[in-house]
Amino acid sequence: MPDKDINIYGFNPVKEAIENGIPIRVVFIKRGRKSRELLEIINLCKEKDIPFVFKEKFYFKKENRNYWIFASVSPVKLISEEEILKKEDFIVFLYKIQDPQNLGNLLRTISALGFSNVAITLEETAPLSETVVKVSEGAINFLKISNIKKPLNFLKKAKDEGFKIYGGTMEGIPVYKNDFEKKSILILGSEGKGIPEPVKKICNALVSIPLKGPIKSLNVSTAGGIILYEIRRKLYN
Repeated sequence: MPDKDINIYGFNPVKEAIENGIPIRVVFIKRGRKSRELLEIINLCKEKDIPFVFKEKFYFKKENRNYWIFASVSPVKLISEEEILKKEDFIVFLYKIQDPQNLGNLLRTISALGFSNVAITLEETAPLSETVVKVSEGAINFLKISNIKKPLNFLKKAKDEGFKIYGGTMEGIPVYKNDFEKKSILILGSEGKGIPEPVKKICNALVSIPLKGPIKSLNVSTAGGIILYEIRRKLYN
């Protein structure tokens, strides 16, 4: 896990981070820039009392920055396995998601749909890097995230404490036909292998998305978004 500040690059991600109250340490701006976007960022920084610093062009070139602006934010704060289970609320368990783009998109979707508790496997998983933070558009800072060292032990403990466990797969019950409880865990598996058999056996049910077209599979971030939207609709609408 990162032990230093993480950077968010580009005008739109930085703007959204400021507007959403993400704990930004400082905003760096390329000197000589003149635009409406620059004035907008400066006004937002002043409004939110966020420091901003102008840097020479060579600084951005030296750091291989392809942007004229980036924000330095505090490292991601993690919670323990015990703490996330104490919340007795819906948990999304991202099982060995290796692509940082997929991980970032999933975190953004989870937050956008109003969920906040996320468990992530520690091994064979994309790190919570600058890329993940950028793709998540800063949503990562609004989530309660726990790294899981031993997934099977974690899931067995969760089940013992009354959590219902659901796995997102290609062969399960259509998600719209399944009933969900708020004290549940949804597992979304890795891009290539999905959810392994030992994990499937722990699940109370496997849920799927019925596909009608010629394409018979979906990217995990797309599939996860569809399943989570349906769960959100069932639980809160």
